[in-house]
Amino acid sequence: MVCPAGYYCLPGTKAGNEYPCPVGTYSNRTGLRNPRECLPCPGGTFCASAGLVSPSGPCLPGYYCTLKARVPNPANDATGGLCPAGHYCPAGSNEPQPCPSGMFLPQSGMAYHNACLPCPGGKFCQGEGLMSVSGV
Repeated sequence: MVCPAGYYCLPGTKAGNEYPCPVGTYSNRTGLRNPRECLPCPGGTFCASAGLVSPSGPCLPGYYCTLKARVPNPANDATGGLCPAGHYCPAGSNEPQPCPSGMFLPQSGMAYHNACLPCPGGKFCQGEGLMSVSGV
């Protein structure tokens, strides 16, 4: 028996859909023999259910997803999290993008570059990814 895409067949498997690739993984290939052959959901995407042939979709704006994300808005764990202050995360981000030098961003969960604020007059913002001004 050749297992369908999204599944694997251990020795003695009775049905092709008996062993789905686990949540957080997928496979678009047929004939897998063990769960280690399932692919981890790539960064920027999530795999919400078992037996997937492709990722469920991109991570939500304001969040980032690393490998094996199970939800589009991870809760600050090994699979991703809320975009931290000083950074922005468009939809499908695999890591937070830092605000450029000369800008800062005090809020977390921001999705777009235009959320970064220019450093106010009389202050300085040296370096990337600042959540507050660097000094006076």
